[in-house]
Amino acid sequence: MSYGNNFFKKNRDYKPLYKSLENQVGKEKVTEIFNSAGRELDSIMSDFPNVPKGERNHTDNYIFPRVALYRILKKEFGEKNGFAQKFYLSSKGTVKFDILDCTYCRYCKLCECPELIHTFCNTDSYCFGNLSKIVFTREETLEVGKKCDFTLTISK
Repeated sequence: MSYGNNFFKKNRDYKPLYKSLENQVGKEKVTEIFNSAGRELDSIMSDFPNVPKGERNHTDNYIFPRVALYRILKKEFGEKNGFAQKFYLSSKGTVKFDILDCTYCRYCKLCECPELIHTFCNTDSYCFGNLSKIVFTREETLEVGKKCDFTLTISK
């Protein structure tokens, strides 16, 4: 088994995200996502074979895995799948982005069931709110606003 696949299978920090995604897209798809993230992690690590020993813990256990998973999730849930996004420059330890168009909101409205939108918006809190060492904040959603604003900050 590759380092990347082994990392995501054994690392407890990603289990809440795995479970949340499993509830949204099913076991088969979430397994495919994490397997792809494992391959992506292996690829990233092969791109940086000479990371100094003192930095290796940070890159191998935190930075590279998050970059790998982010890249895969961006492909899986990005604009090609009905989500228009805008990312912002933000302070160190923070990621900010807005979802400007959402498949869930759009189709709930088209099906004349806008009252269901919040059930999908609430899953973001479970998905992002349960990541260890990450604080998820959102002040607006497309249900009633012009965007879903996401702020993810490393907790101190």
